[in-house]
Amino acid sequence: REQMAPFLDTVSLIRKNWKQNEKVGDRRRRTREKRLDLLSNVSVTLKTTFAVKEALEKVLDHILYFLKRIDRGAFVLVDPLTLRVSESICRSTKPGDEITPPYCEGAVQQALKTRKPVVYSKAYTANEEIIVDTLKILKIESVLAIPLISGSKTMGVMYLDSLERPDGFRMDDLLVVLEMSHRIALAIEETRIASEISSIAEKLPSTD
Repeated sequence: REQMAPFLDTVSLIRKNWKQNEKVGDRRRRTREKRLDLLSNVSVTLKTTFAVKEALEKVLDHILYFLKRIDRGAFVLVDPLTLRVSESICRSTKPGDEITPPYCEGAVQQALKTRKPVVYSKAYTANEEIIVDTLKILKIESVLAIPLISGSKTMGVMYLDSLERPDGFRMDDLLVVLEMSHRIALAIEETRIASEISSIAEKLPSTD
């Protein structure tokens, strides 16, 4: 988790440079500030919250708070060896709504299979025609599914969508979420390694 420090320093430098650019309009500057605040909040959460589920729940709350175009978010965690889903953590801006399923399984599986982001949006469309029909059936206007990759291992998928806006994601949003996915994958991997070490230690015979 010490690796979060350089990232926070980078955020500070970017913030300083943007503030020095007087030609940037107030609205655009506020949008950029919100994205930086999102990155900072996510980084602090990953650094200070050691339970994976709790950390990812907080991260989703941050995303839904700062990226107003997004209606739902989920982390779909998998076994790195089999890629079988082990846990799903979901959040919605309308928690009272019972939406089933809480994410597009086709988009998640495609992200896991290709190890590449799946993006479908009016503003930015990567050629993902395979899942377009599924999204129409589920009445999803925009979707973003990013694999959580740490080294050679795939830890899961970060999933975001908009049920009402075909322009749910902009290029800047995609770049911010991609940056977050790298940090999140690293945090999940570190937590799993620590858990495995702890489990092995508990099985060792006592020296007393």
